[in-house]
Amino acid sequence: MTEVPAITVFDRDAPAEVVAAELDLNGCAIVEHHVDHTRMKRLHSELQPYLDAAPYGRTEFAGRTSRRRNGLLTKSEVCRDLAIDPLVLGVCDGVLGPNCVNYRLHVTMLVELMPGEVRQEIHRDGEIYPVRHPAPPMTL
Repeated sequence: MTEVPAITVFDRDAPAEVVAAELDLNGCAIVEHHVDHTRMKRLHSELQPYLDAAPYGRTEFAGRTSRRRNGLLTKSEVCRDLAIDPLVLGVCDGVLGPNCVNYRLHVTMLVELMPGEVRQEIHRDGEIYPVRHPAPPMTL
């Protein structure tokens, strides 16, 4: 059986280059407390009204006890700040920069899964967009 590497956990002051190197090596990393409690509370208060107004899913795939909202940058100042956060951009530069001319933020989405919701299978979201990619992105 293949041994799965442990997920490396960094503190909020971790250099972007170190986090990017971990992502490149093992495919995942956690930066604990990067968003402090005060900003998390503000984020919650900015987004909760939109989530409360969202309908529950209507299909087995979308989930019948989950709610989704996208376009978070238009709804939350904290989301806008996080999209241009120096650590986030530094990690993106380190991971994506060597492989492309430029990159862009594609989708910002909030998903609330209620107790008892069924799991989604691993799937590609590329099927819903008209642009074909050599290797459509995988959503996990």
